[in-house]
Amino acid sequence: MEITYKLNPDDVQEMQWYNIQNSPTLQRSYHTVLYCTPLLLACVALLGLAAGVPVLYVAITLIAFTVFWLQGYPRIYRENIKQNTQKLLAEGRNASLLIEHRMTIEENALRVSSELADSRVSWEMVERVAATDTHIYIYIGSLTAYAVPKWAFDTRQQAEAFFDMAQSFHKRG
Repeated sequence: MEITYKLNPDDVQEMQWYNIQNSPTLQRSYHTVLYCTPLLLACVALLGLAAGVPVLYVAITLIAFTVFWLQGYPRIYRENIKQNTQKLLAEGRNASLLIEHRMTIEENALRVSSELADSRVSWEMVERVAATDTHIYIYIGSLTAYAVPKWAFDTRQQAEAFFDMAQSFHKRG
């Protein structure tokens, strides 16, 4: 089965976000910042109490900041990922990323070709095959994957068939 597609910056950003959501290491880092920041503020608040700041002021400040932080940080984090991805894409040519690719999945291998490169990857080298509502990812490393946008397929059923076939070949490999 074969698909031809050209990634755009939004596809790259979606892959970055997917990696962050599915990497135990990146998730630990995210949750450390998310939950340790209010705990650090609580320690500072205790110092304020020890210095004689009224309890009501400390409590209101601590509660307001914690609510704002827990609600706002996920949005701020995602926007930061988007901005950093755009900056990284602007830093280099990214010639092999933002060009037309042709991916063919066969029983023995995954083939990806473009005007600049050709590669053949044995299914034994593929670590996992994953899918979201918008993309299919074929991982050959923990953060290295081929991203196939589902919008490149004529129908949702073709995208599902492609994913099912890739997953089947990966399991057999």
